Amino acid sequence: MTALFTMLFNAGIIPNFLLVIEIWNNSSSTTADFDVVTDDATVHVSGKALRPTVLNLDSRTRTVKIVTSGTGRVAVSQVLVHP
Repeated sequence: MTALFTMLFNAGIIPNFLLVIEIWNNSSSTTADFDVVTDDATVHVSGKALRPTVLNLDSRTRTVKIVTSGTGRVAVSQVLVHP
């Protein structure tokens, strides 16, 4: 698996509890499969994600990593994390 994007949070500025993550595709076509990995969970997103993909995580984490789980293309233009 290849890490496309990693966010590391400073616990003093951003709370460790994440509610929602928005992943924006930088293409008008669908993406390949990818996984959103946090410290306590992994969420698989199938290759139908257009703009945006909104995930309700309810996760207690300090890092968010987006990794490819296949060989197709994932064009991420923006990732928004909402505590």
